[in-house]
Amino acid sequence: MMFKKKRKFSVDIPTASMGDIVFLLLIFFMVTTVFNNEMGLQIVLPEDSKEEIKVKSETIVKVRIDKFGNVKISYFADGTEITEPVEWRNVSDKTIEILEMDIEEKLIFSIIPTRLAKYEYMIRVFDQLKIAFEKTGRTERISLSPAEDDED
Repeated sequence: MMFKKKRKFSVDIPTASMGDIVFLLLIFFMVTTVFNNEMGLQIVLPEDSKEEIKVKSETIVKVRIDKFGNVKISYFADGTEITEPVEWRNVSDKTIEILEMDIEEKLIFSIIPTRLAKYEYMIRVFDQLKIAFEKTGRTERISLSPAEDDED
């Protein structure tokens, strides 16, 4: 009895159109992907000017933020500097109180974080200051100052 040789079948996957398929998938994912755009801080910056503006230290309200998120507000009242600790949730109320004392509307609120303060703390205080300016109807005068060294 004679046995016939079995034929070996090899299955070949045609790869000629593989490049086309990969290219189409790449385009599909590029078109359907959604990227998150974070808004960041909405700050209106002044126009570039070489003119130097002098500001009296009495017109600057210093809002200091430490590494634990504690807030202290320093301002001048009747010629003396007053420093008060304020919980961050009450910053807008304290700001409204200080703004109501300002007759000339020249106060500038300067946010001064320490180096180890979280960015989140600064944003919270910034938002509270914006709320206070919106409630009083005054033009926002908020500055972000360089971070101070941490006190141990």
